[in-house]
Amino acid sequence: MSLMNYSASSTFSTEPDTTITTEPTTITATSNQDNSTTTPPIITTTDNPNDWWNTQPLAEICGRGGSHRRIVGGREVTPGSYPWMVGLKLKGNLGVFCGGTLIDKQYVLTAAHCFWRYGEWTKNASDIVIRVGAHDLRSTEPEARDLSVASIRIPKNYTKASKGLDIAVIKLENRVEFSRRLHPICLPPGNSADDYAGRVGMLTGWGDTKEGGNSSPVLMGVDVQVWNNSACDESLEEFDVISSMICAGDRAGGKNSCQGDSGGPLMVKSENGRWVLIGIVSTGQGCARPNNPGINTRVSDYIDWIPTQMS
Repeated sequence: MSLMNYSASSTFSTEPDTTITTEPTTITATSNQDNSTTTPPIITTTDNPNDWWNTQPLAEICGRGGSHRRIVGGREVTPGSYPWMVGLKLKGNLGVFCGGTLIDKQYVLTAAHCFWRYGEWTKNASDIVIRVGAHDLRSTEPEARDLSVASIRIPKNYTKASKGLDIAVIKLENRVEFSRRLHPICLPPGNSADDYAGRVGMLTGWGDTKEGGNSSPVLMGVDVQVWNNSACDESLEEFDVISSMICAGDRAGGKNSCQGDSGGPLMVKSENGRWVLIGIVSTGQGCARPNNPGINTRVSDYIDWIPTQMS
């Protein structure tokens, strides 16, 4: 996570957004939720239960988690609970360097800063693979596999995570087949007045389990409270918290995202039982320090931009 401090508002450029493709290159310019109170049941009429997941509209299948238990303090999640969770890997590596969230058959949301490494942008999208359907990175799991990347799109004006615009759309080379263990999360409505302050959110990832510690081989999760932006701005003196950011963390410390969790989801469970992506892990000061919430990209602020990058 970047700890740099910048003071600026995030604005979209009229210039084309930045694209990283599978050709070696330097950087060049180139869900609605329903309002029901319960999750509708899954009814299959074929011998293959996965057929249901691939014949329904996206709004019908998104955000349906598997078994779930409340997690306090950061613990291993139940395998399959978050079927939209993906890991970003360098080709040939076992571990993941960032998280991401599946939002469609061919698209993943993550953080832009994940592709700025060692003072330069990722030059070739094909150097990166997306691990889907995984829980334990050490194991061979039935639905876990690495998928090739076709392109990575980043807002033109992005400079640093602490200035905002820390979002990227990854296009996969091929469309995935959905199943109970692999399907997308719901996106928030773009016109909602809900800032989610006071809600309990969930963070998941394979990042470091403590500040200065080691990454986790199994998917971890933690419940965190969403802060209002003014309180977050007051607590994080080294940052300028702007409206396109959303903060979350435990005021007493001990629960939050850490290095390696960047790009992963901050999500809340809606009244209809579906999970909704409200944030993308972006930056912060250390890991889970008292009165130091993590800063996430507020997804609802980009809900109109995201579809323009899905082509």
